[in-house]
Amino acid sequence: MFRDANLKNFDSYKDLREKLLEDLKRNNEKEYYYIYLPKIDSIGHEFGDTSKNFGEEVENFLIFLDSFYEEIKDSIENSVMLLSADHGQIESDLDDIIYLNLEIENIYKYLKRNKRGDIYSPCGYYRDVFLHVKEEYIDELKEILKKHLEGKALVFTIEECEKLNIFKNLTKKAKKRIGDIIILPLKNKCIWFYEEGMFSVNVKGVHGGLSKDEMEIPFLYIDI
Repeated sequence: MFRDANLKNFDSYKDLREKLLEDLKRNNEKEYYYIYLPKIDSIGHEFGDTSKNFGEEVENFLIFLDSFYEEIKDSIENSVMLLSADHGQIESDLDDIIYLNLEIENIYKYLKRNKRGDIYSPCGYYRDVFLHVKEEYIDELKEILKKHLEGKALVFTIEECEKLNIFKNLTKKAKKRIGDIIILPLKNKCIWFYEEGMFSVNVKGVHGGLSKDEMEIPFLYIDI
């Protein structure tokens, strides 16, 4: 992904501003800058997107963005700034987590095992749980999950997801990775497996589901 790229780190908006300005003013060639800002996401995970901490960090970013634009708009030409996000977030109900292996008896008997005999771990996230299921048990486990999670989650086979255009043009490699059944929790429910020290739900802000707040993202285009 980063082949031939010049990687630079930064530890604050001030540091980012200084490094960007220095590079922009020094280079006159065509360049592409990709900047990832992790703090908004990480604070959202820890405290939730309605928290004071989250609001303050968003405000800090907008102050930086405004001041940076004012500084470059008259000195940098033929440039475009694009702003977006890879996902939204919602706040989970940490007091009402559904742990499948604690609530569904013998669930492990339905799941595939690797050559060492170990269960394939669930994939995805607390809002989109992917299970690798033995072929002969796919329909049976789907019905068990639908009954147990009625009103709390949607349950589909991957084949059904393709027919519904939730997924399109999946490659063989992708199908192998995502497994056979997907669970999509409703409202702010979180579903996962529990194993002390390895699996648990421990963050306030989550994403990966089908809610509007998780799926809709901003897109800002600024012509400089």
